[in-house]
Amino acid sequence: DKLSDKRVELEEKVKQAYEQLQEALHEALGTTGKDGEEGIEAQIADIQVKIVDHEKRLGSVEEHLTQVQSEIGAHKNLIERKRAEMEKLRTENEEIVSNAQHLDNDLQIAEEEVEGLEARETNTIEKLAKLQADLDTHMPVYESKLKIVEEEICPRNELASCVKALEDLCKCELKVEVEEDMEVVETTLRKIRANIKNLEKECGSLEELEFKFLKVEKEYEQQQKLYLRISEPYRLIHESLVGRWAKFESMRKMLQKTTNFTFGTYMGKRGHAGQLKFDHKEEKLKIVVRMNSGGVGKAGSKVNDMKSLSGGERSLSTLSFVLALGTQCESPFRAADEFDVFMDAVNRKVSLRTLLQFAVDYPSTQMILLTPQDLGSVEEIKEDIKAHENYHDKFIKLIRMPQQN
Repeated sequence: DKLSDKRVELEEKVKQAYEQLQEALHEALGTTGKDGEEGIEAQIADIQVKIVDHEKRLGSVEEHLTQVQSEIGAHKNLIERKRAEMEKLRTENEEIVSNAQHLDNDLQIAEEEVEGLEARETNTIEKLAKLQADLDTHMPVYESKLKIVEEEICPRNELASCVKALEDLCKCELKVEVEEDMEVVETTLRKIRANIKNLEKECGSLEELEFKFLKVEKEYEQQQKLYLRISEPYRLIHESLVGRWAKFESMRKMLQKTTNFTFGTYMGKRGHAGQLKFDHKEEKLKIVVRMNSGGVGKAGSKVNDMKSLSGGERSLSTLSFVLALGTQCESPFRAADEFDVFMDAVNRKVSLRTLLQFAVDYPSTQMILLTPQDLGSVEEIKEDIKAHENYHDKFIKLIRMPQQN
């Protein structure tokens, strides 16, 4: 603006010089004599020198003005690129938070499905174990009784023929010549029949044992097929769960870095330094700050315990921590009550500026700030953030509570 005013001023001077030249020419026409001519020529020469001098100065000013306008255009392009980069980062951050919510929902559904499959698998294994235990319990009894039958009566492979022969023997009349032979046969037959009945009472008949064995074997095969059908979905769900957990840890690590960087940025607005140390295994968060010593470049000692800070320093650190977390939250409302009650005037102004800058950077979030302190610096801060694209006349609303008598 100053260069434009100077340029206009030089053009006016050139215009005035031309007007003076024209007036001198008119006077020359009405003047006679040699002295009059020499005076006119001197005035014309003087005016021409002034014109040349003003034209040189005007050219220099125009050249400087062109250079300044070029630099302004370059800075505007740089600002637009930075704004585009910030918008891109903000969009990527919102997409990451949205993906994290979807991953959490999918992870919860997968965990519920895995729990259901594990319960069914446990139930199936218990049934298989019970069937196997029943089989192991009855099989030795069956084998021992069968061994006794083989030793006392006949081998297993000849059992069917022996039973048939005994039935035929019981139904037909035997012709024996000696009465003693008949008595021996009847005695042996009674013993055999008694042993068979005892075995049937203890273990059941051979047909019943075979039927039970086939039934248990069929149930075992069914449970085995069910186990195989469950194993494949369980394997796929387990692999999916492992992949999603890896993505979740990667996203959590990136959010951790972003929050830590934002916390350090807010602390740096007052010349301090801060760091957030996350311990996910122990589920703990440690805040480490380094307060400046009151001069530029004079770093104070590292503070691990927030209780050792003064009230204002602790309030400023807490405010920076809450704002850093706020960039990763989707809550539409933020409220702070007496956030500056322990701060001095300088820290109070810095904190208020930080909060209002955060509000204008995130216009979708409504902030409610309550404080008993003076808000005279709000007007000054409003002038600083008016240039922001999200600012408008109704962006800040001050409500002062009436004083009680």
